[in-house]
Amino acid sequence: MHDLQLAWHLTASDIGWLTNSVQAGFIVGTLISAFTGIADRLPTSKVFAACGLRGAALNALFASCSAGFASAVVFRFGMGIALADIYPLGMKLLVTWVPQRAAQTLAWLVAMLTLGTASVHGIRGLLDGVSWQVAVLTSSMLAVVGALMVATLGEGPFARVRPLRWAAR
Repeated sequence: MHDLQLAWHLTASDIGWLTNSVQAGFIVGTLISAFTGIADRLPTSKVFAACGLRGAALNALFASCSAGFASAVVFRFGMGIALADIYPLGMKLLVTWVPQRAAQTLAWLVAMLTLGTASVHGIRGLLDGVSWQVAVLTSSMLAVVGALMVATLGEGPFARVRPLRWAAR
């Protein structure tokens, strides 16, 4: 954020808006997921992977195409929408593999998601002097790898998918 403050002459309030735009997107994405029920109607791994790829793309666009504050807020908001189906679907997906160890696997998921969130800071720490864009693009590439791994792994043996029906009962 410090580099963005300098490059785009952002205020502390602007940084807050950038941070909160991800959170607002997460809320909107969660509501969309809840109202559509898509997470219960399609294969979890496919939705997770699609959201991971969408989030990676939006993150990459944030790094490579943001011309300033306004466009950055839009990309970060979209990133939040993508994350809304990463966290809960990751939990659901793990339970399809080992429901008898749900608490342990969910703890691993939280650790992995925290590591992913911190990856930009880790990249900057390991590769001292790289630009913020390189750090964000590297984290986007790692997200693509993760999404493809989940898509390849697929559903666990305890997965249940309801048919997609949009009609109200």
